[in-house]
Amino acid sequence: MRKNNLRLLRVFGLCLVSFTASYAQISHSASTTPTDYDKLRIQILEFQGIIENTVVQNLKGAFPILSSPKGIYLEDYGAVFSLEASLYQIRAISPFSPKPHSHKELDNAYQALLVRVDVLKQSMLRAIAENGTALQQLKPTDNLAVVVHLFNGYNDPDRPYPSQLIMKTKMDSLSQYRQRKLTLEQLSQKVQITHF
Repeated sequence: MRKNNLRLLRVFGLCLVSFTASYAQISHSASTTPTDYDKLRIQILEFQGIIENTVVQNLKGAFPILSSPKGIYLEDYGAVFSLEASLYQIRAISPFSPKPHSHKELDNAYQALLVRVDVLKQSMLRAIAENGTALQQLKPTDNLAVVVHLFNGYNDPDRPYPSQLIMKTKMDSLSQYRQRKLTLEQLSQKVQITHF
């Protein structure tokens, strides 16, 4: 009986050692590719510049960017970039031009605003597609999101205007685009675009 107990104890001990070794190996393999935060910080700064240049080059007019893009990294989510832009362009009312805006001016400014929102969406999509993989420290399952807060200097309930434009996609989709496995049109279907 005592021999059987010793044998059972040895088997249990071997199973425990085996389990401990395999767990350590799994833990080690999961942590062999940690995020290099110093490299990621540089990549985020570079992508901030890409976003800023995209807005400035594609949205002509006075002060299209009201706040510089800022990027952050959220563990288990990915990178999020945020900026504030002004897409509404209309003559400023001042002591030198006190005349109120005409209905035609307001309509023209609103139609131009809607065109600028579309230009912003398309140019930001291209910028994300062409440059998103430069964020090499992000994992394929991570997200890349760009949030543009749209400044509205003129509220009119008859002319709805989004306050935010949010574009989000997975890094894996961007890698597929860069490897020419997806066209820009196919990638655009994998980019979630929300505006409200």
